[in-house]
Amino acid sequence: MRVIGIDPGKTIGVCLYDGNKVIDAVEGKGSTALLTVRDFVSDWVNTDKAEAIAIEWPRIYSKAGNEVADTCIQTGML
Repeated sequence: MRVIGIDPGKTIGVCLYDGNKVIDAVEGKGSTALLTVRDFVSDWVNTDKAEAIAIEWPRIYSKAGNEVADTCIQTGML
């Protein structure tokens, strides 16, 4: 099964897996992070390369700041 794994945060990482094998991956940083990974994820979904999407659950810790809130927003936008 081919799965897109998304690791949201200040740096967004996405990876296309087939079982336990990595087929493709990309990392987005800074203000263009979401745009960078959006194109890869769109391509993987639109060309039937992916069958499912898994998103890491963002956790808010006591010392969390705006970065955690941004992570939640980015996850929702994806």
